[in-house]
Amino acid sequence: MVKTKKFRINSLNIIELTISHNGYQGGDSGHGGFVEVTIENYACTAMFLNGEEVEKFTIRFEGDCERDTLETACNLIANELFINGNRSMPNIEQI
Repeated sequence: MVKTKKFRINSLNIIELTISHNGYQGGDSGHGGFVEVTIENYACTAMFLNGEEVEKFTIRFEGDCERDTLETACNLIANELFINGNRSMPNIEQI
């Protein structure tokens, strides 16, 4: 079963974050497991992908190990930004 959650993150800019996944499926991408993350500009967001300004992008990882490495990468990014930044908390609402 695919589980999807969508959030709107409000600050001076606004993004929508959609996360879809179907949990662990017992192996590599041939077993059907995936995680898909979409970030979309809702208002006033400067986003660049491969040097080009974009309004929306999606990243998809397939396989159980890839799910784990994506989770680790996201945790490392969050920890680095949290530890080394002056943080203001945006408003987050699940939509």
